[in-house]
Amino acid sequence: MPASSCIILGSRSPRRLELLSSIVNPEQIRVVPPENSSEAGFEDLTAAGVIEDQLRRIVSRKQQDVVRQLEYETTDDIDARILIADTIVVAQRDGVAKQRGVVAQNRGVLAQTQSGDPMSQLIVLGQPAEPNWQADVRDWFRNLLSGTSHSVWTHFQLVRFTRKSTSCQHTRLADQTVRSEVTFIELDDSVIEWYISTEESRGKAGGYAIQGKGAALVCGLSGSLTNVIGLPVREVAAAIHR
Repeated sequence: MPASSCIILGSRSPRRLELLSSIVNPEQIRVVPPENSSEAGFEDLTAAGVIEDQLRRIVSRKQQDVVRQLEYETTDDIDARILIADTIVVAQRDGVAKQRGVVAQNRGVLAQTQSGDPMSQLIVLGQPAEPNWQADVRDWFRNLLSGTSHSVWTHFQLVRFTRKSTSCQHTRLADQTVRSEVTFIELDDSVIEWYISTEESRGKAGGYAIQGKGAALVCGLSGSLTNVIGLPVREVAAAIHR
């Protein structure tokens, strides 16, 4: 793989690797995940702007982690682009979006939250916590996701990294948040228990995978499907080929 043309994916996610491989020759992709897997949380963050700032900081720290690894690995010259992304599920905390049968209104509420309405109360759903992940999924599905809409945000950064002899430089090429909106069907307990039994919720933001059996829970999508899966392919491709 020529070092001068590679894309370095700073992620452990097989889904992101698969999506990136759909727009970049797999032979040009090198995976260098961040060494530090711990990251800041979103506890007590309820405003859209604050949540987005935290998401951007998380991605920036991962990018810095990968850059440090590249700076210290070898003395070979390299001219590559580093791609880092992180995805979160953002739901309504205060129950405004839980009014049944008013999907259009739900979409309007989410549009307000995305524009940074300070009155909006949001909650970020990460991966359900082990070992009792089932309890998180039941709570989220029953009280936050059933019969309503939520947002999925992916923030990505693309950085050019060059190393010649002992001199290293990195320049940010893209720094963008992409949002999609997902609407769930009404989830009764039998559907929730069926989905939990598949164990697909484990390790998934929001407790579901739209690219898998979780598609059975979805009745509407506005925006990029690949963004919900973990990488907004159209926007990333535009940044890479810009």
